Amino acid sequence: MVSEKRRKQLNAAARRWYNRNPEKAKASVVKWIKKNPEKVSEFNRACYLKNRDDRIVYQKNWYQENKESIRKTVRRQQEQNPAGYLLQNAKSRSKTKGLKFSISMKDIIVPEFCPVFGVKLKMGCRENISCSPSIDRINPALGYIAGNVQVISHKANRIKSNATIEELQKILDYMKGRLK
Repeated sequence: MVSEKRRKQLNAAARRWYNRNPEKAKASVVKWIKKNPEKVSEFNRACYLKNRDDRIVYQKNWYQENKESIRKTVRRQQEQNPAGYLLQNAKSRSKTKGLKFSISMKDIIVPEFCPVFGVKLKMGCRENISCSPSIDRINPALGYIAGNVQVISHKANRIKSNATIEELQKILDYMKGRLK
């Protein structure tokens, strides 16, 4: 049995060799994988479980160090492909809420202006989220299916929420009565 100190020394030496000889190291790994295909998933699982806690700590630290860069990249991706971003979020929400999901990119048409309020839609607008595009389920019970989705502003979608036309009319009547 190798002591913890000796194991760390061997690992450090192996890392140094790998850094000096990356092509040889990769070739060695590829050769082992080809020779032992049945052991690959077992080996990967063992390595993952063995190093899981260290990997989690590393990932959290890396995220903290690169948080601003990650945010800029995500914002840029959102602005370049708003329909893809909206689709990804809708799919996630459908899983969480147990809703039907059968839409694709062609079902998501992002207009320049909100069809409800007429405000210019702007993706990744953290300061004023009201102007961000949002997928609205016309009939919330049907889920995310073709013909049941449209893109409106986040503010309009938030106001509409799961309300029926009758409920929205009651709110409108109430507000009109309060303003008189």
